Amino acid sequence: MSNVSLVVSILFLVISLVLLALSALYLIGRNKKAKKMFKSFALTFVISVIGFIIFGITGVNSDISGETGVQASTEEVANEDVKSEEFLEELTDQLSINFSGTTWYNHINTVQIKHINEDSYAVTIYTELFPKESNKKVAENIAAAIYGMTERHIVESVTVLGSNDNLIETVLNPLDP
Repeated sequence: MSNVSLVVSILFLVISLVLLALSALYLIGRNKKAKKMFKSFALTFVISVIGFIIFGITGVNSDISGETGVQASTEEVANEDVKSEEFLEELTDQLSINFSGTTWYNHINTVQIKHINEDSYAVTIYTELFPKESNKKVAENIAAAIYGMTERHIVESVTVLGSNDNLIETVLNPLDP
C-alpha cells in the first residue's frame, strides 16, 4: 500500500470512529441527530474499508521488512531459459546488494531480460518515473550500474521505461563496436 493511500484510508477510519462515538453520545441523549451521525459513520467506514481493499491489493510489492522489492521477469525463449533465469537472478541480486542505498534504486519496480543470442541480452527496467529530461540521468545511472556489473554476460542495451511504460532512455553498450 502506498503511503498516500494508507494515510487516506487511516484518515477515513479515524473519522468513522469519531462519528461512531458521537452517534453513541447522541443516542444516549435520545437525540434525532444520532441516526444521522450513525449513517455518516457507516458511510465513512465503508469508504475506509473499500480504500483498504483497493489500495491494499494494488499497492507496491513489499517484503516483510517493508523495503520495496524489485521484481524480476524473463521473456520466455526456448532452450536458454535456465541460463536467462540465472543471469536475471544474478543481476537483480547484485543490483540489490550493491545499489540499494542509491537514490535511483528504489525507482526500479521490475527487471526484465531478453535473450538475444549466445550470451547476449537486452535489459528492460520498469519504473514509475515520469518521462522527462531530468529522469534521463537516472536512467543513465541505472544503465551504467548494469554495464559495470555484467562481466560474464553481454548486455547490448538497457532500456528504462517510466510510468505507463513510457520510454525514458535506451542506453546502448558503450563497449559494443
